[in-house]
Amino acid sequence: MKQNQLSCPISGPAQPELLLDYVAGRLDARRAAALEDHAADCEPCQQFIADQAVLWRELDAFTPAEISPGFDQAVFAQVAAHDRAPWWVRGWRHVFAAGEPGAWRPAMALSAACAVVLTVALVRMPGALPSGRATVAHPAAVDQAVSASPVEVRDIELAERALEDMEMLQVVSGDKL
Repeated sequence: MKQNQLSCPISGPAQPELLLDYVAGRLDARRAAALEDHAADCEPCQQFIADQAVLWRELDAFTPAEISPGFDQAVFAQVAAHDRAPWWVRGWRHVFAAGEPGAWRPAMALSAACAVVLTVALVRMPGALPSGRATVAHPAAVDQAVSASPVEVRDIELAERALEDMEMLQVVSGDKL
């Protein structure tokens, strides 16, 4: 191996930027000579330099098409028309931007999530139930009230059944007794 040889830019720490600088002619004479010495023995570096040289020649030979007169004015007119559109039209365009399939999915997912959160909030919101709801008395208090007043047995059974139903509803709704 030669004494002046570099470590390989493709696999070494210098990375391919050193080779790109060489092909673009941005290296000083000393570093360019060292890279040429290395590339004489390194097939991957020779291939990279050859590929980049072809690319640079093609880019130098490329001539862009002429822009038609009035192009700038047409672009600015379209931008101004877009900016004058109502906010909801601009939002609608953004949801369906560039005709990408499925571009609306994030908006639909967000809408569904908001609907679920709103429904849960309305159902679970304290005070959403009527304020005059009945509370269940302790069974011992019911027994004491029943024994103190002359009430028919049928009325007592109906009252007990109603209290049991109310207790069951409170357990289902999560209220504590």
